[in-house]
Amino acid sequence: MSSMGKFDLKPQESCVRTVYERIVIYCIYAVYCTSFLMPATGALEVAGTPEHTPLSGWQAFRLLFLAGYFWLVLIHPIVLLAFPLIFLGNVLLICFPILDAIFGRMAYLFCGIFIGIGALGVFLVPAEILDPVFYGFYVWLASMVAMTIMLLSIGAIYAAKQVI
Repeated sequence: MSSMGKFDLKPQESCVRTVYERIVIYCIYAVYCTSFLMPATGALEVAGTPEHTPLSGWQAFRLLFLAGYFWLVLIHPIVLLAFPLIFLGNVLLICFPILDAIFGRMAYLFCGIFIGIGALGVFLVPAEILDPVFYGFYVWLASMVAMTIMLLSIGAIYAAKQVI
């Protein structure tokens, strides 16, 4: 206890930690969003663009999940498992600020698990589907892995505090 009575420094320390955690999480989120603007893959081409023009992350996301998914399932059946996992991880990461505002730290563990599964789903996709990949792909994947690590670590600590 301090000289002021019932007040203690612990709430202030946890508030500072929460602010730092959120700053790191939203910096990772900003990197993730920026990766959608970077060149990601040259595996697909968009009509009306010069030949061998790489797709941005957003174009690849939109094309693969709107049109290309069904054709890729016929070529590689493993895509049937991998792409829904990647899609779920992306949707949760895109919607994370909303989930964070509604559920707070309770959403961290849930989102961390499924974003991590989505990041692991990338490794199920055959290399010939992804090749060639550009730096936007690596930034996107690294931001998903970093977000998974942050959310799982904070979510596990929060869940442990709730049990104790």
